[in-house]
Amino acid sequence: MTTKEVLDFYNISFYVSRQFGKTPYFLGGDEMEELFLFFRTVDDIDEEVLPLIDHYLNGNPFPVDNDLTVTTRERVEVTLAGITFISMHTGNMDMMVPLQHFKTIVLAWRNFLSNY
Repeated sequence: MTTKEVLDFYNISFYVSRQFGKTPYFLGGDEMEELFLFFRTVDDIDEEVLPLIDHYLNGNPFPVDNDLTVTTRERVEVTLAGITFISMHTGNMDMMVPLQHFKTIVLAWRNFLSNY
């Protein structure tokens, strides 16, 4: 799938608010929205998100700190199967995103952040 197709599939868009300066926003993606509002700098993505995704995409099954949780609503775990969003209140899986789709979204967000 192309980047546009992946973003459309998860109903994701990016925009910059100029109301109080220039503030980038990640909209859509259901459970992903809150995660990406936390990871809103290129450095955050390069240091915390991409290395973890690449660890698993490169076929490395060895455990690492695979927790991307940034809120009290959802626990976010990265595994060989994908990115899993688990409700902190019920323990149920709310969403799972395949690793390649998630990396495509991360790189699109990173590109947007570096060019806004």
